[in-house]
Amino acid sequence: MAFFIFSLAILFALVVSVWLRNQHARLLEGKKVEGKGKEGENGLPSAEKTSGTASGKAFLVVAASQDTKITLKQDGSAIKRSSNGTLNIHLSPGTYQIEILYPSGFKAVKEIEVKGKDTIEYHINSGILKLNYGGKPNRAACELRLVSSKNGFGGKFRKMVDKGETTFILPEGRYEVELSANGNYIPFKTTVDVRSKSETVVNGEVLQPGTLDFHTQDGARVFLDNRSIGEIGSIKPIKVDPGRHIVRILFPSGFDYRESIDVRSGGRTTVRIDVEKVKFKMKEGPKVGKLDISLNSKRSSGKLRVELPLNRTLVLTLPTGNYTYVIDGNGFHPVKGVFNLKTGHPLTIEEKLQQSRRSKNGRARRYKPRKNHNGPYKKKH
Repeated sequence: MAFFIFSLAILFALVVSVWLRNQHARLLEGKKVEGKGKEGENGLPSAEKTSGTASGKAFLVVAASQDTKITLKQDGSAIKRSSNGTLNIHLSPGTYQIEILYPSGFKAVKEIEVKGKDTIEYHINSGILKLNYGGKPNRAACELRLVSSKNGFGGKFRKMVDKGETTFILPEGRYEVELSANGNYIPFKTTVDVRSKSETVVNGEVLQPGTLDFHTQDGARVFLDNRSIGEIGSIKPIKVDPGRHIVRILFPSGFDYRESIDVRSGGRTTVRIDVEKVKFKMKEGPKVGKLDISLNSKRSSGKLRVELPLNRTLVLTLPTGNYTYVIDGNGFHPVKGVFNLKTGHPLTIEEKLQQSRRSKNGRARRYKPRKNHNGPYKKKH
């Protein structure tokens, strides 16, 4: 009888234990159901968080400066936001967009492709860009474009700036900076590198264009900064950016003239090149010689190489200035000289070339420089 009572007690204890376990399981399940619709940070659904990497999901970490706001999107809809510069979340495979908003209004953007269970980390360092605007308009539009960065982020930003200094906190990378203003103004453009924990200064101004016109021999072709703009006689005054430019003029004679000019903002610059005629004649020498002419000036230069037939006069129209010339021919000693061409004073230059004599070793003997109409030419030994 005692054994029977002991067996009933053990059976009763087992039944109570199973009942208590079932009640505890139901209680836990009820709590999970109640918390299923709970909202997370910033009113968005809270992301699933577990210790370690969830099965079939990757872990994303985005860290920027504390004053930035980070938004993670998928298909244009926000999944999670963070206002303290740090975002952590588990993600299923798919395509996502990361947006980092800086206090200045600049937004850095990157699209990522999540695969497998990898941990993806982006640590974005910041730098300072100081813009000193000194243009004539009191205000200008500033556009910043992030074209290159270590983490592959891009983005652009447009803001009106006043005269003086404007400071931007930006992610490190290479930027294209452009300043523009309404009206007849030339935009300012430059490219700078913003480095982590450092300061980059840009001095920019928006200026009015200058006016440039040309006066020289009709038919001469004009090039500005290696770009053809037409022929003299048909060219009207043109608007150009302020600053230094290279003017190239190709005269009908073939003379290639180049000059460096400075154009002022809102000013007018006239390129005036006077020309005059010079005649060359080779009285003695080869049937056809070679004539090289060079213009020597501090702010301009030019050159010409043409054939000079024997006993025929070659007439050239050249810009006024100081020149050096060389006449040579195969088997003849070259003749060198100088001349100064002035407006209203055409020149005639006649030269004789002496046939070179060979020494015993086959080399041409040293010759004495000839005289020309401008006086003796001194050869440097």
